[in-house]
Amino acid sequence: MIHVSQLRKQYDDLVALDDISFTIQKNEVIGFLGPNGAGKTTLMKILTCFFPPSSGTVSINGLDIHTNSLELRQNIGYLPEDNPLYEHMTVIEYLRFMAQLRKISPSILKSTLDKVIDQCHLSSVMTRPIHECSKGFKQRVGIAQAILHQPPLLILDEPTSGLDPNQMIEIRTLLQTLKESSTIIICSHILSEVMATCSRVFILHKGEIVANEDVAFLRKSKSKKIKLETDMPPKEFEISLKTCHKNIHIISYNATQHMYEYSIQSDFDCRNDLFTLITNSSYSIQEMATEKLSLEELFTQLTQESK
Repeated sequence: MIHVSQLRKQYDDLVALDDISFTIQKNEVIGFLGPNGAGKTTLMKILTCFFPPSSGTVSINGLDIHTNSLELRQNIGYLPEDNPLYEHMTVIEYLRFMAQLRKISPSILKSTLDKVIDQCHLSSVMTRPIHECSKGFKQRVGIAQAILHQPPLLILDEPTSGLDPNQMIEIRTLLQTLKESSTIIICSHILSEVMATCSRVFILHKGEIVANEDVAFLRKSKSKKIKLETDMPPKEFEISLKTCHKNIHIISYNATQHMYEYSIQSDFDCRNDLFTLITNSSYSIQEMATEKLSLEELFTQLTQESK
């Protein structure tokens, strides 16, 4: 479906994308994850033929972005990060206008509009001016215009930005239905959103792809973080860990009344080992649980592994 080879984009002295390569198969739902400035939006604009790369090649369905730019755009649905709607129009006026731009035949216009209105749950706001719609409805209108022509490739840049939790769930549900007919690329800096929607994740960092992983891998990350509350003192605990387990490390700890709260990292699920070590030393455990890695911690781990 998509083949990217040695892609580079440079603005004067700034290298936004630095020699990246990847392949995406048909009907995959892919997330591009990274902090602001990582190169995500630049990559999306190249894939949508908004502007050309400095060097490298991109092929989508066998079409090259340099020689088949117009044809490619006809096969891509795109929701930019800023969602540039004509807000003085009503929702139905805007969708009809976009359908005309997409050259959708008058004979199928009504059925096409009915379909996207139903898919995006827009029937309650069809006659409302877009500027009067909520942020969630505006995002749905943006997605509706992107899927009007039933594109085989759908590219969404920060589709849940600024939405409340309920609106995020609505967009996720919509994307689950769209993936049956389209390859979907989602660009985001929100780890939880990408992991809830995508099957595979590319992590961008300073213009480079530092990880290309299945979501299942990220959910079962090699590095496990454990929250532990025990009355075992830090010095004794640290000595015991060094003696028994080389792959369990104390990240930090806080002393509370008669107890210590530890943050522990390991490359395996070490809870059974911690329980045995502490109880065999005649100390007690108040609490022990796995913790989710933050986005920053995940980036640190994956960028270190990529070196």
